[in-house]
Amino acid sequence: MNKQLLTALLATTVSVSAQTITYDFNSQWNGDWQTYHTQTGGSSYSPSMNYSKSHEGRLGGAGGNTLGGTVSAPAGYQGQITSIYEGIPTRSLVNSTDRIRLQGSYSAFANQNAFQNTGVSEAGQVGIINAGSSNASKTLSGGDSVYLGFKELTWTGQNVSAPYPGTATLELGLYVDGVQQVSFGTYTAFDYGARISNGSIWAQWYEYDILFENLGNGDLGYKIGVNQVSHYYDGPTGSINEGAPVSIGTWQGSLGSNGGITNLSNLRAAYGTNIVNTDVTVTGFTFDHTQSGDLHDGVIVVPEPSSSLLAAFSSFLLLVRRKR
Repeated sequence: MNKQLLTALLATTVSVSAQTITYDFNSQWNGDWQTYHTQTGGSSYSPSMNYSKSHEGRLGGAGGNTLGGTVSAPAGYQGQITSIYEGIPTRSLVNSTDRIRLQGSYSAFANQNAFQNTGVSEAGQVGIINAGSSNASKTLSGGDSVYLGFKELTWTGQNVSAPYPGTATLELGLYVDGVQQVSFGTYTAFDYGARISNGSIWAQWYEYDILFENLGNGDLGYKIGVNQVSHYYDGPTGSINEGAPVSIGTWQGSLGSNGGITNLSNLRAAYGTNIVNTDVTVTGFTFDHTQSGDLHDGVIVVPEPSSSLLAAFSSFLLLVRRKR
């Protein structure tokens, strides 16, 4: 590759900028949000997005904010909840190299008893949704959307007697219109969470850095990085202790057909949950802004099929040449 071509490629890469969406729920939202939900059973209570308590937000350390946004529903609720922030214009991924980047943190504060081998609920969801009029009442699970889902598979904790914080088995995955398209693996989270009568809370925060990019030719690329951060709030003393961020992983790839989204010109960031049954640790969870920095380099490199074949053929020729 000649020097002029390499310089041009580097300039093109650097010039591409993502529309980064981060939320300071304490100041930005300011009541300017809309909650969409679909009731599928359980309580008749209407779930809502509101400010969390200060000890359920982030206080320095790996995070940055004292109040988060909480999606809440009562014990036994079953259904889908999606909240979007309407204080900024919709975003677009219509043109090649258009990008949207979502950065923040999420936590499920466990307050239900154990379940085993039946977990199908997505305790947390964060992604983008088509905000067109036809989707005005859609949830992430039922709308025109692409999102990162946190599925709880098993849960051994409870909030009745000691020892309170239990262990959860989680699966992270990429969903299109509520259907998992890609699994980023299953892993075990110790001290996953509990809240007890004296006000103490154990939890795990999941910092996320999600990049979506129009790669051209109908492909929507994604790159996702996730950290886990332990969190303990001592009810009697009011102190908060957070551990150091631990990387869970970084993943990238591409989805054809615009990532399954029919209208890429009218997108909003969306947060939600899909409680399918009582096999979930929470009836509420918190999203918050994070100041931990980038969790991936923000560059999606997905080789085209022709490029992959060319590389494989070149390796084959090199191997034959060495044998000679």
